[in-house]
Amino acid sequence: MKVSGTVRVAILGGAGRMGQCIARLAAQNSAIQVVARVDVRTDADGISPAIIPNLAGAPEFDVLVDFSSPAATAAALPEVRRRKCAWLVATTALPDSLRADILALGSICPVMIAANTSIGIAIMQRLAATGTARFSRRTITARRTRPRGRRSRWPTRSPT
Repeated sequence: MKVSGTVRVAILGGAGRMGQCIARLAAQNSAIQVVARVDVRTDADGISPAIIPNLAGAPEFDVLVDFSSPAATAAALPEVRRRKCAWLVATTALPDSLRADILALGSICPVMIAANTSIGIAIMQRLAATGTARFSRRTITARRTRPRGRRSRWPTRSPT
């Protein structure tokens, strides 16, 4: 997979909280274009692009960001294999057999499973910083956000 210019992203689970958050944040970054949001719930939420019911109907994309369910992740597997796109799987409760199938795709396309997305975000920030410094002059920003009212499970430190 070779990407130059804008990274085209499809979001599986695009109607959920994380899918909506990613779509909103990506709209603020000219280096990222969300080309498809896929979800079983196709009701309008005012976020662009409109939600479509299946991944096969999506236009070309470079990266699939998956915040869906194990069933939706399993259904996406053949499409990812066909498209040979990068795949960030942030779906929780994946059965071991599905996890193995996803990881096996690593021989033909970049795959990352990060069910704990705070760790995934930390890794992506490091990769983005390293890649940006080494391969281009573009700026990539990644931030960690939480839904309103949700608190961290980890205690925070007070400045000393």
